[in-house]
Amino acid sequence: MAKLNGVTTIIPAQAERIMYDGVEYVKSDEAPAAGDIVRLDGVDGRDYLTGGGFYVVDDVDGAGDAQIIDDDGDDFDTCGVDFTLFKRVEIAVQPADAPDIVEHADVKYRKVLRNVTNGDRYIMALTDRWDITKGRVYEIERIDSDGDPRFLDNAGDGRYLPEGLYVVLEPLSNVEETEEIVVHNGVRYRKVARKAKEGDLAVITGNTVRHKFPIGEIVRAGERCTGSGMHAYYLDGRDCWAVADENYAVLEPLDTAEAPTPAPTKAPTPAPTSTPTKLPDQYVIHDGRVYVKEQRKAHVGEAVIVTYAKYDCFRKDEVLTVNGYDTWNDSEKYSVGKTYLLTQEDSRVLVPATSITLDGVEYAIEQRQAAVGERVLVVKPHLAFTYELGDIREVKIATDSGVITTQANGILNQEYVVLTPKAAAEAAPKYREVKRPANVGERIKVTDAFCTFGDYSNGDTFVVGSLYGNKGIVPENVVNFGYILHREYVVLEPAEEALKAGDYVKVVEHGGAHDYEIGDIVEITKITDSSAKVTLFYGKVVSTGRLGNCLSTEQTVRATDEEIAAAKRQPKQTQPERLKVGEYARVLVDHKDVEKDDIVRIEADDRDSQLFKGVKTNGKPGEWDWFREEQLERVTEETAKWSAIGRKVGEIKAGDIVRVTDRCGAGAITSGALYEVERPFPGAAPTLAVDGP
Repeated sequence: MAKLNGVTTIIPAQAERIMYDGVEYVKSDEAPAAGDIVRLDGVDGRDYLTGGGFYVVDDVDGAGDAQIIDDDGDDFDTCGVDFTLFKRVEIAVQPADAPDIVEHADVKYRKVLRNVTNGDRYIMALTDRWDITKGRVYEIERIDSDGDPRFLDNAGDGRYLPEGLYVVLEPLSNVEETEEIVVHNGVRYRKVARKAKEGDLAVITGNTVRHKFPIGEIVRAGERCTGSGMHAYYLDGRDCWAVADENYAVLEPLDTAEAPTPAPTKAPTPAPTSTPTKLPDQYVIHDGRVYVKEQRKAHVGEAVIVTYAKYDCFRKDEVLTVNGYDTWNDSEKYSVGKTYLLTQEDSRVLVPATSITLDGVEYAIEQRQAAVGERVLVVKPHLAFTYELGDIREVKIATDSGVITTQANGILNQEYVVLTPKAAAEAAPKYREVKRPANVGERIKVTDAFCTFGDYSNGDTFVVGSLYGNKGIVPENVVNFGYILHREYVVLEPAEEALKAGDYVKVVEHGGAHDYEIGDIVEITKITDSSAKVTLFYGKVVSTGRLGNCLSTEQTVRATDEEIAAAKRQPKQTQPERLKVGEYARVLVDHKDVEKDDIVRIEADDRDSQLFKGVKTNGKPGEWDWFREEQLERVTEETAKWSAIGRKVGEIKAGDIVRVTDRCGAGAITSGALYEVERPFPGAAPTLAVDGP
């Protein structure tokens, strides 16, 4: 990469830190590495380098010298050049063993890694970005609509911080600090003096209402009692008593990343622990989708990625769309712009991927919300301070808005796709979760377990055996089981099977540039993209056998058996023979460089996209375009020859020189002689100029 623009010096006096492309770098005396930035402090008159300019280190040679790209786009070895090195600042996540109790303005607080809520007063920053100091306490002014706190930074300006870059300071209760920590099932919790919410863990600290829990028992909070207090349950669900608010303390996980999660009914297929944390090089993420690179000739309309930028008009890793083909220097190249040509050797075709392979294990790519223990791939980083495009992370905590992983915090749901081991993904039935009361025979999944008495927990699935009045359901094939409230579960509705080649659809909407009619029954011939919510495919009209272009699931519905049978019963219309390369055709529509009624020669046939390349017979170099078959009409070679001189077949004009082949009894005309046409007569012999009697 040549000299960088947009580099900002954060501390001008010492120039110790810089910011580039939203990432902070700090001056370093360490050895250079790929990805570092150097500032050239002396260029010794080299006009292809900029003194004081910043450059990215592309590589380091065997001697340890940084390699950069100079202003002319050439490789340059920095050996012997004075420069200052800057390394990327990594934002460290707060370690689990960091001091949990802090003191601010003579008040002791506990640090809690969570989102701010109304009533919170202070946060502590976990970053040194912008005018913020890591570890400094800031007073919250307000909370915006995204849930981010606003405060005044070191410069006195209003500033917001997103989730994961701060901790909330919660005032300590009057309980002694030595009694604050409780360890349960290997996880540390802090005791908090507040009213419990349903589902909270709590520890019994007293007995003023004659409950039967021993002091120190850890219980699960149920519904609130009338007036005050809560209904508390043994963790195994064997019994339940009312407990006054002053007789318990709520347990909040001390280490958020270690918070316990309910076990699923069926454990997912485990993935290898050595799974990479970065997407392998054979895959590319573009516009939020995953593609695999293929080394072959691209079809018109396909995307390609530049692997070698031979000319300045291209950038390495730039993604372009192939508009057609052209010949230059005796070799065929991709047309990717008005004048730009790209070779097949300098690019790779991008094919939408529905799965990826990591260390020999195939993972399906799924667009859905992740669960705890699953792996996610970052495809649309937003506020990516601790993660970046192509990162692969394991989910430790899943929330309604995003996930928290072992290496990063606050990855939003719209920023990732889920990677599911293919064997598990194919074996598991496909369902979608719907929040509604279930019917007998339907399958449900517990998502908000309440008063379970040990019979079920979050993640369990059941088939509904009967309804419990209007309150809930009773699972089938269970004994000594109560009921599950409607609010505790979601219904698992079977998800429709994905379309595949050989399936039939009915066209119901126009849109895009497809060439089908509303009501056509179409057999799918090729799936081109099924990685997103909308599947794209090519098809064949059943009633005619005509191959069409690209359709999407938004423009179609599955065809019924009756509709398919009816379409097959329709008499097949005779289809004209497909045009061949080398034949001629008349253009039936206006195009950019070719007009209606022009005669073109067919020079290429892209059968995947159903396009023909037609070059004008009487045009200038470069006057050609791509056509669909219905936009062309086959003509004879004779028609093409006359068209090349701008005439209709047999058209003669005054001034033409003609040779007589049959004198037809004309006295002064000699067969085989040449004559000039004086006046043409359409449909009759022309008048010829004849010398002599």
